[in-house]
Amino acid sequence: MELNEGLCYDSPVARIALFLISFLAGVFSRSFFNIPSEWVYLGIGLTGGILLFSFILERAKSQPSISPGNLTNCPQLSECEARLPAGRQVGAPRAGEGGLRPSETEVAGNEFSGKFFLKKMSLVVFLFFLGILRFDLYENNIQDDFLHLHYGEEMVLDGAVLKSIPKPNSEQLIVETGLGKLRVVKAVYPQYKYGDTLKISGKIEEPEVFGAIDNKKLLAKDLVYSEMIFPEIEKKENLASENSTARFSSLKIKFFSFLFMVKDGFEKKLRLILPEPHASLADGMLLGNQGFLEKGLVDNFRKSGTIHILVLSGYNITIVGIFTMALFGMIFPESVAWLLAVAAISAFTLMSGAEAAAVRSALMAVIGLLAFRAGRKNTALLALMWAAMFMVLWNPLLMRFDRGFQLSFLATLGLIIASSFFQKIFSFIPKTLGLRENAAASFAAQIFVLPLLLSWGGEISWLSPLANILIASVVPLVMLFGFLGGIFSFFSLGLGKIIAGAAYILIAYQIYLVNFFGGLSFSMIKFGFLPISLLLFIYAALFYWSWIRFRSSNRLQT
Repeated sequence: MELNEGLCYDSPVARIALFLISFLAGVFSRSFFNIPSEWVYLGIGLTGGILLFSFILERAKSQPSISPGNLTNCPQLSECEARLPAGRQVGAPRAGEGGLRPSETEVAGNEFSGKFFLKKMSLVVFLFFLGILRFDLYENNIQDDFLHLHYGEEMVLDGAVLKSIPKPNSEQLIVETGLGKLRVVKAVYPQYKYGDTLKISGKIEEPEVFGAIDNKKLLAKDLVYSEMIFPEIEKKENLASENSTARFSSLKIKFFSFLFMVKDGFEKKLRLILPEPHASLADGMLLGNQGFLEKGLVDNFRKSGTIHILVLSGYNITIVGIFTMALFGMIFPESVAWLLAVAAISAFTLMSGAEAAAVRSALMAVIGLLAFRAGRKNTALLALMWAAMFMVLWNPLLMRFDRGFQLSFLATLGLIIASSFFQKIFSFIPKTLGLRENAAASFAAQIFVLPLLLSWGGEISWLSPLANILIASVVPLVMLFGFLGGIFSFFSLGLGKIIAGAAYILIAYQIYLVNFFGGLSFSMIKFGFLPISLLLFIYAALFYWSWIRFRSSNRLQT
C-alpha cells in the first residue's frame, strides 16, 4: 500500500499527461525559436537509441534464468544444484547478504528511481523533439503550393471562395485556386459568399509582416502563402464536372453553401428584430461575427477584459453548455441534460457554418462539459490534452498563431482546474438557472485567459475579473433569447421581436457595464505587448498549479 501511495504521483494517467505536454512543448518552443535541424535529428536519434536499447535489454532480462530465487520450482533439482557455484545450496543467500532479501517495496523503489526514470525522461525528450520536427515538416508544406513561385507576376486565376472576412473598409476572401490558396483584399462591395467561383486578375504578392504581427505565419496556418491586393474580380457560373473528385467537391460546396445560407439568413433576421449595436453584439456572441461595431464600444470591451465574449471560442460555447445543463437538469436526469447540452453545442456549431475553428471550439466545449458531467478532473484534463495534441499534430501553427484555439484551450483548462474551487468561493450566489456555475466558470476561465489578453497589448482594467462575472454570466441568456428570437422570426417577425426583447434588455445591461468599466480611467493598466518571457513565466506558474491540482485529484481517485 505504501508503494502505491508513493507511485500515485507517477501513475499511468500522470505519465500520459506528461508525455502529451512534452510534445506540445516542443511545438510551442519551435514556434518561437529556429532550432537547427541537425540538433533535432541528433536529439531524436540519441533518445530513440536509449529507448530502443532499454527495450532490448528488458526483453533479454525477461527470458527465464537460473537463480536461487527460482530453483525451488526447478523440476530437476539435482541438475539445478549442479549449475550453482561450489559451496552454494538451493535457496541459500549469497555471501554478504546476511540471510535477508530486499523487500518488494525496495526493489520497486530502486527500479522506479533508476532505470525507469531514465526511460521516462528519454521519452519526454524524444517527444519534445518530435514536436519540433512536426512543426518543421508543416512549414515545408509550402512545397505543395505553387503560387509562391510567381511572386511579383501578373496572373489571371479561377478559384472558389472558401471564406469571406468583412472589415470596416474592405473585405478579405480566401480563395482556392488550382495553384494553391490565395488571400484577396478587395472593396466592401460587391460581396461574395462561400462557393462562389471567381475570375481574379492581379499581381501575386508575398504577405508582409507588420510590426509584431507575423502576417505570413497567420496566413500559413491556413496554408495561404500568397495574396492579391485590390485585383479585378469577375464572378463566374459554377460549372459542374463529371469526374468523381469534382462531384464530391461539388457536394461539399453545396452542403456548406446551405449552412452559410442559413447563417446569413439568421443574421439578417437578427438585424430585423434587434437595433444596432445590439444586433451585432448578439451576432458576435452567437456566431462570432461582430459586424460593424463602433470603435469606442469595441475599445471598452477590450479595456474591461470582456472582448473574448465576442469571439466564437470554446469558452463561449462551454458557458452555453453549462447553462443548458443547469436548465434542463431541473427537468430531466443529469445524463439527459448533458446530452441536450451537447446537442445545443452541435446546433451552434452548424449555425456558425461548421468552420474548422468552430469545430475545434465545440470539441473543447464538450471536453469542458465532460469535467462537469464526470466530476473527475483527470479524465477531462487528459481528454483536453489529447484533443490539443491531435489538433496541433494536424496543424502545429494553431498553437502560436490561432487566437481562437488559444482562448478555447486556456479557458477550458481553467474550467477544468478551477471551476469547482470557485464554486465554493461563490457559495453566496444562488444556483438558480446555473448562476453560480456560470459565475465560477467565468472567473476560472478569466484567470487563465487574462495573461493572453494582456500579451496582445493595449490597456485593461484591473477590475476585469469582476467585470467578467457581471457581464459574461448573462451571455447564455443573451444567446438563448437571441437564438430563439432569430428562429421564430422566420415564421413571424412580430413574435421574433417579442422573444428578442429579453435579449435586448440583457445586451443593454452588458453595454452599460462595458462602458462603465471601460470608462474607469483610474483602474486602467496601460502596456505594450507583454514580453514573451513574462508571459511564459506566468503560464508556467499556472500550468504548475494545474499540474499539482491534477496530481492531487489523481491521487484521491486512485
